[in-house]
Amino acid sequence: MQKRDDGSYLFSPTDLVNFLGCFHSTVFDLRAFSEPLVHDEVSESERLLRRKGEEHEAAYLQSLKNDGKTVAEIPQDVSIADRSRLTREAMRKGADVVYQAALLGENWGGYADFLVKTNRPSAFGVFSYEATDTKLARHPQVKHLIQLGVYSSLLASRQGAQPEQSHLVLGDRSKASFLVSDFASYVRHAMQRLEDFVASPPSDSYPEPCSHCSTCHWKETCATQWQRDDHLSLVANIQRTQTAKLERAGVETVAQLAILRAETRIPDLNPQVFERLRAQAALQEHKRRTGENKLELIESEPGRGFSRLPKPAPGDLFFDMEGDPLHPEGLEYLFGLCLMKKGKLHFKPFWAHDHGEERATFAQFMEFLLQHLTAHPRAYIYHYNHYETTALKRLACRYAIAEHQLDDLLRRKKFVDLYRVVRETIHVSEPGYSIKNLETFYMGKREGDVATAGDSIVVYNRWRETRDPQLLEQIANYNEVDCVSTSKLRDWLLTYRPQDVAWFDGPPASTDADGAADKTAARLERDARYADYQKRLLEPGTGGEDYRRHLADLLEFHAREGKPQWWEFFDRQTRFEDELLDDTECIAGLMLVGPPEPVKRSLLHTFRFPPQETKRKAGDRVFDVATLSAAGTIEQIDDENLMVGIKRGVKNGPLPESLNIGPGGPINSDALRDAIYRFATDVLAGNHSYPAVRDILSKALPRINARHHGQAIVNGDDLLAATTEAVAGLTDSYLFIQGPPGTGKTHTSQ
Repeated sequence: MQKRDDGSYLFSPTDLVNFLGCFHSTVFDLRAFSEPLVHDEVSESERLLRRKGEEHEAAYLQSLKNDGKTVAEIPQDVSIADRSRLTREAMRKGADVVYQAALLGENWGGYADFLVKTNRPSAFGVFSYEATDTKLARHPQVKHLIQLGVYSSLLASRQGAQPEQSHLVLGDRSKASFLVSDFASYVRHAMQRLEDFVASPPSDSYPEPCSHCSTCHWKETCATQWQRDDHLSLVANIQRTQTAKLERAGVETVAQLAILRAETRIPDLNPQVFERLRAQAALQEHKRRTGENKLELIESEPGRGFSRLPKPAPGDLFFDMEGDPLHPEGLEYLFGLCLMKKGKLHFKPFWAHDHGEERATFAQFMEFLLQHLTAHPRAYIYHYNHYETTALKRLACRYAIAEHQLDDLLRRKKFVDLYRVVRETIHVSEPGYSIKNLETFYMGKREGDVATAGDSIVVYNRWRETRDPQLLEQIANYNEVDCVSTSKLRDWLLTYRPQDVAWFDGPPASTDADGAADKTAARLERDARYADYQKRLLEPGTGGEDYRRHLADLLEFHAREGKPQWWEFFDRQTRFEDELLDDTECIAGLMLVGPPEPVKRSLLHTFRFPPQETKRKAGDRVFDVATLSAAGTIEQIDDENLMVGIKRGVKNGPLPESLNIGPGGPINSDALRDAIYRFATDVLAGNHSYPAVRDILSKALPRINARHHGQAIVNGDDLLAATTEAVAGLTDSYLFIQGPPGTGKTHTSQ
């Protein structure tokens, strides 16, 4: 935001993103014009992110030049007025691409990474321009569309025609396109809201923690204020909705919460959640006053807390990973393990510096686990929080390696998440529950240049530039300390484990032994069939190797696609309610409102739920997250009044008074999988019963009656008629119909 000499303001797309993310950041921006407020210092991680963004932008610029585009590069060392003038001149001359284009309106201005010429008419002639931005993110985000929307609005007034589309070049170099008309009205309304807000800012405004804090340049200023005010957000693991309920009840500080009686009831706040927050506040307040670390044991539900801990075994492994989200498509560059050798912990690193190495290293790591756990069947793999298991699942799906082995480890619960154990067994006087917070109880202060995961990413990228082996050594030392800390944490937790709690010894055996045996036999049979078909399809010298390889890749595709859904389904059972509140697949914190009402042979349960985003809608079949059993079907949902009705058969009994619901597993894909094996069987037999499928996999040109091989499929200006004619003439072949959203693909196909 810039303040002009006449007192008016010039707004940028970033100003709008900040305002929509947290209007208090805009209040600080305004105050900075009259008060000595200082932005937070730029961190090493932020500098790295900025540099990676510039490299990504430069690579896309070079790709445009390599494609033969004429590029007008607008200098960045002149005023915005001059840059705007040079941009207009480049557009009038019809440059294919305008790089670092300045778009200036009456109250708004911004710098689009690229303006790319299209063949839609405008005030410039038979062409116009669309905005393209480069982003390191792997998926489009709302803030990206806001920025593109502002550029498109400014561009429309400049060229006299609204752009049809805007575009993002993402971190994996893929391109995402969006119809400007889909969000133009919203962006114009948001722009006006910001102008109105600045014209009449609120007389009082207080910052609240939110998702925007992670990217805000005022976050340290807000953090200082929260510390000074003893703000409720300082309570570990408290949610914003929970602070709002406490504040409405007159509880505004950590100290006030800490002295409340356990039997206090806060309207709309679950009593168990209140007791957790009250106990946490009391511990933090104790440490603030005395400087003394303190913890309290809490009673866990059956199967949770200390019941998750297996009996220590000599072969136990302690696991931690380091990943680089800034690498194209991400990179898990270090798999670290600590294991006992001759009575001492030994560190074993597995490194990967590109995706080829990542694939090989993942296979090597999983093979090590297979051999080690075969030799030490009583051993478990300890880690802290879900990053490690999430990364392994992602790699198994990406490379189709060790999928069944990982499934087996997860099914037997060989991974022990100590974060879950901590959260379910103790409250500590720390303001957070990271492993570094907990180390104050069982480990001395860390030393070394790499102190956080963010530092590790910065140092790793520095190594990629310099190849200085000492940098990798620093990262390895940091990772080793994390693994050692995980070991020490496990041992420390065992000192508090009650003697009457049973050791975890694997998931409970199925009560239906015959059924479990049948499932195991069926799984082994599927695995054997998959391995046999893979081997036979990929035998060298069989001809048509490319399409046979594609077919081999398709085998069990649906099973692989379903794995993440199954993993999520079972993983939700271990999550806390505050985590489920952030899961858009769920509705968490449901509280029953009155008795259920009979509706024919069902009971309609009405629940109230706290504010949250959710994808669940009327008609969805939902499951009880705690028991993984079917809860019923959503009859209606009222997002405004935060009420949901769930219909459940009378014979299934009533639902509990408090509930978290989510989706079930993936749909059954057996018929689709069998169809692919049927085609594979035909191929292996040397038959040609499915020529169209074979043509698609081998990328053969469509065969159309009265057309020569390779002749144009569509002739003339009537696309629909020509396409219909081509489809009618297909001879056991296929036709792809492609196009961007809204161009009539479905209508043409029908």
